[in-house]
Amino acid sequence: MSENLFGLTVAADKGLDDLQCQRLLSENRRYQEVMLQYRCALKALESRLEILNEEFSLQHDRNPIESMKSRLKSPSSIMNKMQKRGLSLDFPTMQANIMDIAGVRVICSFEEDVFFLAKCLKEQSDIEIITEKDYISHPKPNGYRSLHLTIRLAGCRYSLLKKRSVCRWRYNSVQSLWTSGQALSIPSAIRKTCR
Repeated sequence: MSENLFGLTVAADKGLDDLQCQRLLSENRRYQEVMLQYRCALKALESRLEILNEEFSLQHDRNPIESMKSRLKSPSSIMNKMQKRGLSLDFPTMQANIMDIAGVRVICSFEEDVFFLAKCLKEQSDIEIITEKDYISHPKPNGYRSLHLTIRLAGCRYSLLKKRSVCRWRYNSVQSLWTSGQALSIPSAIRKTCR
């Protein structure tokens, strides 16, 4: 028995790992074209954020962005997410339903910088905010705090933008180690400062 994955026929009884998915899809021209759109969206968003960072630096003698990292979701991660949601594995369905294929994580110096950058992006005429999840003002039960924006740049695909302060990023990093058993505890001074 075989299964159609993005226009490719694959044996249904054989699971695909990231490398196998990448090999199969890298030969698929349509996949390459679609992912190029997401790579372009990432570059456009990164460029926009770098410009905002430089403008802010000129006006206020400091940079609100400490670091920025972008990524494209792996083919197997995209497929797994679509399968979990019961979606058909085709490009139009992927493009209409998976909003975090392209993602940028921005680490800001202070929480107010997170909201300042979000405001600046919202004021851009060629950026549409699709969704906004404010986990800074309304933290998750586990303490997670970040601002997530799903945006669409004119002519580009969706991108997920996650922004948080340096303190929150460090706290989440330590907490991640703690929950995975790699660290013993989070010092109470850090816990109080970053919550």
